[in-house]
Order: sequence, then C-alpha cells, then structure tokens
Amino acid sequence: MSMTIKEQFFDTVLRSYDHYMIKLPMESYTHIPLQTPDHLIEHPGFVGADNLLQVYRPRVIAPISDISLFEQNLDIDKTGAFQAAFTLGRFDTGLYVPSHLIQFKKSILTATGDFMNFGPPFKEAWCNLVVTQTLTPGGMNVSNDTKIVRETGYIPHIDADARDFMKGKSSNDSRYVASNKISTLFYEQSFDVRPYKDEPAETLGIHLQEQVNPEAITRYPEGHIVNFDIPQVHRGSFPDEDTDRTLIEVTWTTTPFQDWRETSSPELVKAVDLLSMNVK
Repeated sequence: MSMTIKEQFFDTVLRSYDHYMIKLPMESYTHIPLQTPDHLIEHPGFVGADNLLQVYRPRVIAPISDISLFEQNLDIDKTGAFQAAFTLGRFDTGLYVPSHLIQFKKSILTATGDFMNFGPPFKEAWCNLVVTQTLTPGGMNVSNDTKIVRETGYIPHIDADARDFMKGKSSNDSRYVASNKISTLFYEQSFDVRPYKDEPAETLGIHLQEQVNPEAITRYPEGHIVNFDIPQVHRGSFPDEDTDRTLIEVTWTTTPFQDWRETSSPELVKAVDLLSMNVK
C-alpha cells in the first residue's frame, strides 16, 4: 500500500534527520495535536563562545506527572542500555510520537507547552525526542572516570557540536530534560573560552573545567522537567551505587530554515517543501 504524503514526510525525516541509532520498531505512531502559541518572540540566532560570558540559569518547569512510567524497561534486546531518537514533527504537523514511547506523552506536552509560550518562533521549529536508559555505575569520580559512560558526559560540556560552537554557529536550541534519578548538575556561572577558539574543539571541556567555580554548581531536583537553552554548561552527576536511570530530552530546535536547508539532505528538503504545500 502506498504511503500518504504525510507518511512519506515522516519516513524521510526519520531516515534523514535523526542522529542516533533507533532500536524500537517505527511502524506505529500516535498523533499529538498542538495548539497555537500565545505569543511569539524573535529568533535569537546562532550562539558561540561569546555567549558563555553570560550566566545561564535553567528553569524547573514541573514534576514528572507519572514517574512510575519512567521505570518501564525499554531494553528490548537486553544489551544493558537503550537509546533512541526521533524527530517528532513541527507546528504544521503536530507531533507524532512512537506508540512504544507514548508513556512520555505528558512530559513531552508539558515541555512543548512551555516552549510554545516562551520560546522563539514556534512555527519555525522542529521537535526532537531522545530517550536514554542506562545502568549508571556507582562510585565514579569526575577526575578519573570521565569516559566510563559517555565521552565528556562527566566533565563540563554543552549539548552542541563543539566545532560549530567555537565558530559561533551553534543553534540556540531550547532543551527540556527529565529523569527519574541522578539529576544533572548545572554550572550557573560565566565561562571565557574565547582565547581558545582556534584550538581543537575537543579541548573545550578542558577549558570549561579549568574555570569551574564549585560554589556555582546547582543540582536540580530529580523527577522534574528542567529547561535550558544552548549553551548552558552542565554535566552528569555520580550515584553512590549502580543506578538504573531513564532520561528524556525534548528539544525544540530553531535553526533558521535557510541555513538549515543548505546543510540538509535533498530528500529532507523535498519532504519539507511537500509539507509546506499543505498537501494532505
């Protein structure tokens, strides 16, 4: 049976736009309709090293409404870890959440509702969902065990491509994170990495670590949805004992479309054009 234009669109997005390995089947989706945002503010553009001179403070949005659902085991192939990423859609389409991950619907809608009212132009934004489940080893420390779970995950970092960031070309995405356990640590201070912009991007975390003020580290509450914009500096925290953790990241990315189109695959550009024609 042939696919509709909308089905073709999402099939193309999933193949062209996602950047993680998807483990779950993708044939079943649940549509979440979205409402019009109350107001819109101007797009903040790209960010880079100059932006770290500003002090960023994340916001606690709301508690996870049904935290027991975060405990559900998604590791269907028993490898000990699970990660999946999906492009959920855009304002024009509503969001299409994989039915296998529908237990995160309330958190996704909470994050989306906040972004609609306070974020950049909603009609120009894509929504991405990353779900990660891991057994986080206990007893680690930041000086010796920085690469046990995720490279750069336990030293200060930003959720952006360091190469683009040092060139001032990272999109100022709005990210919402929620985890049932092991809250993220945020650095509520300024950093100056401008003198190192010509160094290899891999050294960014080192220069962030050199400037850390221990009194500026804030641990936000577990079991809550927290919002921050790129380039908020943060890192993972360390449990005393091995701990199963579920983390979701709902990101509204507002990279200006002309720039986005220039770096995207022709298939995805065509899919967006089809969608913009309002073909049903």
